[in-house]
Amino acid sequence: MTELPGVGRDLTDAAYHRIRSMLLHQELRPGERTSVGQLCAALGLGRAPVKAAIDRLAGEGLFRIRGRSGTSVTSLTATGVRQMFEMRSLYEDGAAPLIAERITDEQIADVLALVPALTAGPTPEQRLPDELARRIEFIDKDVEFHRLIIAGANNPQLSDAYRSLNLHLLISHYLVLDAGAHERQRQDEHVEIARALAQRDADALAAALRRHADAVRDAITRTIDHRAVAH
Repeated sequence: MTELPGVGRDLTDAAYHRIRSMLLHQELRPGERTSVGQLCAALGLGRAPVKAAIDRLAGEGLFRIRGRSGTSVTSLTATGVRQMFEMRSLYEDGAAPLIAERITDEQIADVLALVPALTAGPTPEQRLPDELARRIEFIDKDVEFHRLIIAGANNPQLSDAYRSLNLHLLISHYLVLDAGAHERQRQDEHVEIARALAQRDADALAAALRRHADAVRDAITRTIDHRAVAH
């Protein structure tokens, strides 16, 4: 972790996790300019831990710090998203045989336990604010679903690398919160992935993960392209 002299780890961690949450939930949007002062005011923390947190996030590629231009959230482009999903598919395709061989029954049970949360549709009485919260929860559960699947390879190095990539992908997922993004199709894809995992079928698992990744990638890049045209 990047820390400034005299900055407490607890305060730096607090600033880091709060700013990361702001990024994930689009309180800070891709391409938006900000500053240490603005974030200090938003978080109620001093400059030192906030600056250390920004440096850490910049090291992870989530912020850009450019001299007089100041600090800005890294922009998302359709090309960048496609490249991230290419990396995701490389990880998932390569991991599928390891997962099928090494995943424990307990780990499979943990993954399957998430499926109901990823296949339940909105209740009739839900209104817009509740619907937005539900979609945010859906994305959070989706990330946990994939994290647990990769963890089934029981390779900590792979899990760490995948988690770092998925942080960038997670930010891009929030772009389609207001678009619906073919949610029923996503739900069916999760069922297919879970079925292949439960059967320990490496080829079926890799294929299901790839179809799911391609569909999500296309939904996100369409949204980015549409917003670019609109502006």
